[in-house]
Formats: sequence, structure tokens, C-alpha cells
Amino acid sequence: MALLEVENLGIRFGGLQAVKDVSFTIGNNEIVGLIGPNGAGKTTVFNLLTNVYHPTEGDIRVGGVSTLGKKQHETVDFGLARTFQNIRLFKSMSVMENIKTGFHHRGRYSIPAAIFRLPAYWQEEANYTEQAMDLLKTFGMSHVAEVEAGNLPYGQQRKLEICRALATHPKLLLLDEPAAGMNATETQELMDTIRLVQEHFKISVLLIEHDMNLVMGICERIIVLNYGKILAKGLPNEVRNNPEVIGAYLGSEGDPNAVVS
Repeated sequence: MALLEVENLGIRFGGLQAVKDVSFTIGNNEIVGLIGPNGAGKTTVFNLLTNVYHPTEGDIRVGGVSTLGKKQHETVDFGLARTFQNIRLFKSMSVMENIKTGFHHRGRYSIPAAIFRLPAYWQEEANYTEQAMDLLKTFGMSHVAEVEAGNLPYGQQRKLEICRALATHPKLLLLDEPAAGMNATETQELMDTIRLVQEHFKISVLLIEHDMNLVMGICERIIVLNYGKILAKGLPNEVRNNPEVIGAYLGSEGDPNAVVS
């Protein structure tokens, strides 16, 4: 059974069909790229997968269970976590505090225990702190645990956002243009981080990205959207040399090598 199954997914906003007949699967411990020109519907698909939007057509299944009709905050219970194109950290909170917010959806202590700081509260908070520090050590960020998130360099803010998503213990991590605004060095570090996520945590990654060097260098399969529909699917080399993909990005006379430049 595939980890994620998307079947004939579609959504209409009034008279606009934003996404139509989108179908794909993602297996366990797999890195898949979702690419396409601006306005192709990539982030809309992410919003459908995470119940920001509810589809008007099709189905989404995680581990064989449909997520249709679920609320946005329930997405994490299915094992889906995401980051956003625009970094969304609690910038006045410390790095440690940001990560700990990812654990709280599984909190077992009661509201009175939290209000009155009863032993159950302190025990669970200590457990979250330990787990958060383990995450920071894995990503080489333990030395900035008490630094305000807003004071981190841009690349480390991206890494922190991924750490916080991992704190929810996802099965599938959705990354929405994580390399946006990064220089070449930061992008290489991001590639290393994504590989680390896959290898260390044994989870799958679905990646939206415009940096084709990153996509072609790290993704095992690629899905191409154009005008809300799937234009092509396949291995990186197959997609890179697909005439329809080249045309969508560059026009029919485009140079295939330029797609990944």
C-alpha cells in the first residue's frame, strides 16, 4: 500500500477549475518533486493535501484512510507535516520553544495540570525538551537552542522550520519552495538536510521547488503540473528531456539543458 494516494483530485473556485484530475502516489521513504510553472497549481495541491482547502472532486488517502472532510489541524494525526514558502516561525520565541510547539498536539497532561504547573506538566515538558534537543543535535543546531528564532541566519530558519515539522513525527513531510531566497551555499546545505531527513527519520518528502538543480539532484521521481493538470510524471532524466515539459517552461524551441540550469 502506498503511503499517500491522490486520486482524480480537483477543486473549483467559482467558475475557475484550479486543479483537475490530479492522481499520484508516494511510497515509503521516497523523495518526490512537484514542479511546474508559476500558477500551475502546486501550492493548491499542497493546500488540498493538508485540508486548507477541501477538494470538490477526488480523494486523498494516507495509509489507505481517506482524509476527506477532516479539519486542517487534524492533518497532523494522519502523519502529514508541512513547511511554507514564507517562513512561519514564532520569531520572538527561542529555537527550543519553536520546536516544542510541534510536540504539543500529542500532549497528555490536563489543562489544570498546565495552569497549576503540576508534576504531570513538568514531566512531559522535560520529555519534550529532551526530544527537541535530540532534533537540534541531529541537525547540528544544539548551540543555538536558546537563540531567538528571528535572529537566526536565513538558512538556519529554514532548517528550524523543518525541525519543528519533524517534531510532529510525520510520515510525509511537505516542503513548499524551501530553497526560496537561498544562495548556492544555503541551497547545498538544504539538499543535505533533506537527505538527512529521509535517511535518519525514514520518512517520505514531497517537495515543491523552482530550483531545478535541487530538484533534479535530490528527487527520485518528479510530477509536473501545468494549468492545474499533470503534464508528466517520471524519473528526473525522463522529465528533464520531456518535450512537453520543456515547452511548458521555455516554449517549444527551448533548450532541454536549460530546464535544469
